[in-house]
Amino acid sequence: MKNARKYILMIIDIILINFSYALIYFLKSNFDIHSYELLRFKNDVIIITGIYLVVFCSFRLYKKLWKHITIDEAGLGISACIVANLLGIIYGFTLGQELILSVNILGSILSILLVSAFRMSFIIIKKYLNVKIKEYASNDKNKLREVDFEDLLGRDPVKLDMEGISHYINARTVMVTGGGGSIGSELCRQIIKFNPKELIVLDEYENNAYVLQQEFNRQGVCIDIKYVIASVRDKKRLNLIFNKYKPDIVFHAAAHKHVPLMEENPSEAIKNNVFGTLNVVLCSDKYKVKRFVMISTDKAVNPTNIMGATKRVCEMIIQSMNKRSSTQFVAVRFGNVLGSNGSVIPVFIDQIKNGGPVTVTHKEINRFFMTIPEAAQLVLQAGAYAKGGEIFVLDMESPVKIYDLACYLIRLMGYEPNKDIKIEIIGLRPGEKLYEEVLTEEEGLNQTLHNKIFVGKPTFHDFDTLMIKINEFNTILDEDDREKIISKLEELVPTYKRFESEAAISKCV
Repeated sequence: MKNARKYILMIIDIILINFSYALIYFLKSNFDIHSYELLRFKNDVIIITGIYLVVFCSFRLYKKLWKHITIDEAGLGISACIVANLLGIIYGFTLGQELILSVNILGSILSILLVSAFRMSFIIIKKYLNVKIKEYASNDKNKLREVDFEDLLGRDPVKLDMEGISHYINARTVMVTGGGGSIGSELCRQIIKFNPKELIVLDEYENNAYVLQQEFNRQGVCIDIKYVIASVRDKKRLNLIFNKYKPDIVFHAAAHKHVPLMEENPSEAIKNNVFGTLNVVLCSDKYKVKRFVMISTDKAVNPTNIMGATKRVCEMIIQSMNKRSSTQFVAVRFGNVLGSNGSVIPVFIDQIKNGGPVTVTHKEINRFFMTIPEAAQLVLQAGAYAKGGEIFVLDMESPVKIYDLACYLIRLMGYEPNKDIKIEIIGLRPGEKLYEEVLTEEEGLNQTLHNKIFVGKPTFHDFDTLMIKINEFNTILDEDDREKIISKLEELVPTYKRFESEAAISKCV
């Protein structure tokens, strides 16, 4: 459907460009045109149209959902027209023919007016003629338009190699830690499509596991699924579980992920993220798991918060263990997941439904986004490409400004930003960066078989040395001393540079 929209927009552009040049050509010729001149003109217009399309594609004009176009995107369209016009005029100069040159100049002016007017018309229609949506929203705020998270990406969702994924999951025993969470549960939904021998859903929270169990029961899923209530912190219990089920593949999604909460509870972040991951890694090695795929985050790159720093330690654990284990250990990094528990979109939707304000921490803050199914599929794909020690990254194209996302979502739900629904800037939260990165400098970036998935070259650490440093946390955790924990994290992760203020910290208390 989205590709169809793009092709329609492209066809409309072609029509407008050809109409512009044809109209000028006929007017300049007083409609007295010989057949050989018409043929030459047709060939010239084909070349000029090609120039326009190449420039428009270079400016990524067809990547945007044009029914939700903004002023910025319309401005980008005007810029693309100007560049294409200049190239068209240069083409006319190279021919050196008076008629062709004058047609090029006047045709380019008309085309920029028509193409730009076409794009601007969507803004005018949205602003002045969108009465039905307004009436619908004002009459019943509970009947607002459902938000399609894919619309918010600004790009097409990534489609992955399902055959390759099926090859390593089919007829295997698969375990998902944190299997009841937003990412973990979607992983389970995707995994059952590939007919595993057995699926082990491991989660500490029985409510999450119960909800997923009921969903699969309603669907009549025939896969053998075991729901295991256990914490990744419990080393003895994990050993019993691994010994009983002997999984072939482990997807490790269990983790604390909320940045402000982990800033105030660093000991829990260490216990759950670092030691929890270490426990699952050691069990995977001990019980000969074939592949281990860990869910990581772009916040692990040059982290400025405790959550990101702990996830970087987790990456160091799997990369160092990979050197000494028969198990293939890999990690997958991605940005914010649209619609996941506690993510910005559900928060914004609730704020809009309650009449606002919509709260944004900083007007310039931006993030990479992906949908929950996209995140789960990327994790599965990483398992197919795994050789050991890699960190996989999804090409999420350009980051999205959170402020622009808030404005877009408010309009999508039938309101006007800062008119019907106020947007309030509340200041950065503890450990929050204005922008995220996906790779450290030393990791580099290499293409995989999939054009949207990249892999950073492994950066190995000595496992024994790493374990000595990690085990030093045990004494500090007993004291629950925040400053000591942070200092130890800074020692363990040299790229960790904490960013906090007393005012920001107080907002989390």
